[in-house]
Amino acid sequence: MATNLPPPPGSARPALQPATAAALERARALRTQFQQTSRAQAFSFNVQRLTGAAPAEPSSLAPTIKYDESQKELIAAEGKVVIGEAVAGAGKTTTAIGFAAARPSANILYMSFGRANAEEAKRRFGSNVSAITSHGLAYRAVGHKYQDRLVGSWRPRDIAEALGVDNRIAGCIGKTLGAFYSSIDTDINESHLAAVRDWGLSPPEESYVLEHSRAAWKKIIAPGSTLPVTHDTYLKLWSMQDPKLNYDYIILDEAQDTNPLTEQIVVAQLAHAKLLAIGDRHQSIYGFRGATNAMQNLRAIDGSRVVTMPRTWRFGQRTADLANTLLQNLKGESISIIGMGKDTGWGRQSTLLTRTNAGLFDEAFARNGRGLHWVGGVRNYNIELILDAYHLWARSPSKVKQPFMKRFRSWGEFLDYGEASRDSETRMLIRVVERYEDKIPQLVDQVVRNEIQDASRAELVLTTAHKAKGMEYDCVRIGNDFEFLFEAEAEICETGELSAATEQEVHLLYVGITRARGMCQLNDETALWLQELPQLQAERMRALEILNNAHTRPAA
Repeated sequence: MATNLPPPPGSARPALQPATAAALERARALRTQFQQTSRAQAFSFNVQRLTGAAPAEPSSLAPTIKYDESQKELIAAEGKVVIGEAVAGAGKTTTAIGFAAARPSANILYMSFGRANAEEAKRRFGSNVSAITSHGLAYRAVGHKYQDRLVGSWRPRDIAEALGVDNRIAGCIGKTLGAFYSSIDTDINESHLAAVRDWGLSPPEESYVLEHSRAAWKKIIAPGSTLPVTHDTYLKLWSMQDPKLNYDYIILDEAQDTNPLTEQIVVAQLAHAKLLAIGDRHQSIYGFRGATNAMQNLRAIDGSRVVTMPRTWRFGQRTADLANTLLQNLKGESISIIGMGKDTGWGRQSTLLTRTNAGLFDEAFARNGRGLHWVGGVRNYNIELILDAYHLWARSPSKVKQPFMKRFRSWGEFLDYGEASRDSETRMLIRVVERYEDKIPQLVDQVVRNEIQDASRAELVLTTAHKAKGMEYDCVRIGNDFEFLFEAEAEICETGELSAATEQEVHLLYVGITRARGMCQLNDETALWLQELPQLQAERMRALEILNNAHTRPAA
């Protein structure tokens, strides 16, 4: 959903410039002037900060945990629906533990977005809490029946071969099925084609995609079918059974990443259970999977109660100010993050957070793989596929090893597939191979051979911002593949709001910045954006004023 933007706090006075076109031109000019050699510069803000001693320890809760005022309020809150609007590092899970501990006789279900969060919750919550993901619940009830057909994803190439369609149509079918899986609908309909609106389909092609998507769904669920089943497939099937979860309370963690289907399953339990939904709406980064901000929808339920948690215990005010500036200017956020942690200098070890895997490989190749620890291991970043893609490029298809890559007879065919299917992994492989060409074998060998398994011994830790969700590191460096801020400014000047896709980019940058405990070094573009911010604010204010006047002007 697009974000309507009020004038940003602390904006400079509107510049005396012509209309929106000039503001757009200015944003484009700044983007053109951007040089990769720019470096982060000091930037200070005057943001009111809470001072005083650490929060007092509540006698009725766990004796080893000290809760602040907003955490205490959330733990004590009663009602059919309680919503915890937390910032990054506010202690969401710790507060949820306190919420459960304050209700020792209640049977509580803790639902998380990822398996790692659920496993951690099992160790940290009391015996009255069952911790599991929504997919975990669905697998127990339905998913285990499809174990022999289960795949992580049904890729466009597989869809094309299974259904006898071309790669472009296959990519559209995959997107349409994904939209259906995350929706509350029981049948595939025209609304699910919204997932491919930007694919340039003609009306006949849309009908063709819709027809084949419906046919694919029927084939998938038909008795005796051999077509692949994804985790979202069996979650959909389970939801259609109207499951009842026999708990007194449900704690929905990371509620901002809940898709409509899971939200419907949870809301259906309110007939007999109470709900605590907790999350940070600015950390919603899985829109491409159909996730929406359930917290906003839950606010509309009669009697719902919202508790804001603005204090972060992860980082100090310096990092909080960076996050505040981003959110206030591009999302119109009025609540400031209060940094209760400690700002530090640059340490011996840092963590690089990039937007894409390709950004990680750029860094790793530049270092010949030395001094690096890859979160989860380098082989979880498709390193073998890069080598296979290189062999296709080098006209040596006989050296290709991975089954998926063996399906392509030439580099040209692989390029056509990437363009037609819009498969993100394929596009990443093409970008890396075309940039490094003949250097690929040596670079890949160096990266694998020099990988440091023990993170404590590494000079630099590598991972993407998506993978870093829920993690924290002492010193964080944001990768230079985050490049969208000046385009975001142009969007605001032209339409008065951010597109849903750009809003997700803002969230991902926010996630990256707020992983830092002690210090965050910004990427080049964000540093330049901060430097140019007073001028950008003035142009944004002027553009919004023109747009508002145009909307209120009476018709002739």
